[in-house]
Amino acid sequence: MPQGIMTMSDVSREEFLQLKAHLDEACRDVQQIKRDTAEIVEAFQALSGGFKVLQGLGKLARPIGYIAATVAAVAGAWATIRGIGK
Repeated sequence: MPQGIMTMSDVSREEFLQLKAHLDEACRDVQQIKRDTAEIVEAFQALSGGFKVLQGLGKLARPIGYIAATVAAVAGAWATIRGIGK
């Protein structure tokens, strides 16, 4: 008989059933880990989208700040000019 090939006489039926039970349990564990990992990956992908939105808002913050500062300066200057004329 070639080396490495086992026959049922080499392994008892009880040992075979125990090994099969362990293999079935390991397969169930792997499937559960796969499902859990998929949920985690989905959550990170959603967070990635959120970070892209925040990054876009961050890029808009500087120009909006400049515009707001300009409007405030013009409003302050206008209030000062109107206050001097009274």
